Amino acid sequence: MIGAASERLQGSALAQIGFSEFLPSVTDLPAPTGFLEAGKTLADCIHTEDEAVKNVLSYWKVLHTPGHTRGSCCLYNETEKLLISGDTLFYQSWGRTDLYGGSESQIQESLRGLVKTVSSDTRVYPGHDYSGFSFTDLF
Repeated sequence: MIGAASERLQGSALAQIGFSEFLPSVTDLPAPTGFLEAGKTLADCIHTEDEAVKNVLSYWKVLHTPGHTRGSCCLYNETEKLLISGDTLFYQSWGRTDLYGGSESQIQESLRGLVKTVSSDTRVYPGHDYSGFSFTDLF
């Protein structure tokens, strides 16, 4: 929902939740220059010549978790047992699915996939609200 169509794509969603005043912030956003791809690491998706940065990025795997939006993803560092969940997963809850691109059935499938993929002692950092909780606190 970025690029030339950002205003049109995000306008109705912002209006739906009473945030129309934020529309100027999402108008004429630049087109993407790259994409995060499921199953790849951030080092695969973000090209840099800096070896130290490449090393750090290589520990983070992209997990496609549609449901909140079609392109939702989480970033998982299995070594450090960290999950950046964005708006896919919250403490004892998950992201809303009633806005444009959301799907309750998709987010349920994404959550089942996370349970199969993520170590139970992983710390979770969502896009907002309570963070740093253990994955086991969810169930």
